[in-house]
Amino acid sequence: MKTMFYTKKGDAGVSHISGKQIRKSDDIFMLLGALDECNCWLGLIRSSLNDESGGALRKKMFLLQEMLFIAQAEVAAIGFGLENKNSTTLSPRITTQHVTECEEIIHIIDESLPKLTKFILPGASHISSQLDIARTVARKAERYAIKATDTYPLRAELLSYLNRLSSVLFALAREYNHRKGIAELHPTY
Repeated sequence: MKTMFYTKKGDAGVSHISGKQIRKSDDIFMLLGALDECNCWLGLIRSSLNDESGGALRKKMFLLQEMLFIAQAEVAAIGFGLENKNSTTLSPRITTQHVTECEEIIHIIDESLPKLTKFILPGASHISSQLDIARTVARKAERYAIKATDTYPLRAELLSYLNRLSSVLFALAREYNHRKGIAELHPTY
C-alpha cells in the first residue's frame, strides 16, 4: 500500500503520538475535531462558489482555511507535546495579525451592511446557511478550547482568533445575502 490510511493502533480509543498516549475523548481531540469540521465546512462553501459571483468570498474562505490549519498545527503541537519552546523552529502559530485580519474583514463588511437590530434566522440562502453552520462549529471549537485550557497551555492569541472566527463567519453570511439581495429572516416572537 502506497499510503497507510490506518494503523490499527487507535482501535481501542487511544492515540499514540510521539511516545505519548492520549485518549480520543481528550479535550485536545475534541478541539482538533471541531477545527477540522469547521475547515471542512469552509471548503464546502469555497467549492460551492463560482469565480464569477463568489470570487471574493472564495478568497476569504481560503484565507480562513489557511488560518485554521495554523490553529490546528498549534493545537496539535501543544496537545501532543511536540512544541519545543527552546527550539528556533516552533510550529506555526496564530498571531495577533491573524486576529487583526479577521477584525478588518468584519469592519469592512459592517460598513456595507444595514445596522443589525434583530436576531437573524439562518436559512435565507444556501451559502449563508453553510456559513452559519461553520459559525456554530467555530463557536464549538472555541468552547472546546476554553475547556482545554484546564489542561493545556493554549495561548491568548489562539483563543482570540477562535472568537473572531465565528464573528467573521456571521458577518460573511450577512454580507453574502446582502450582496445577492436576499432579505434576512427574523424570528416573529
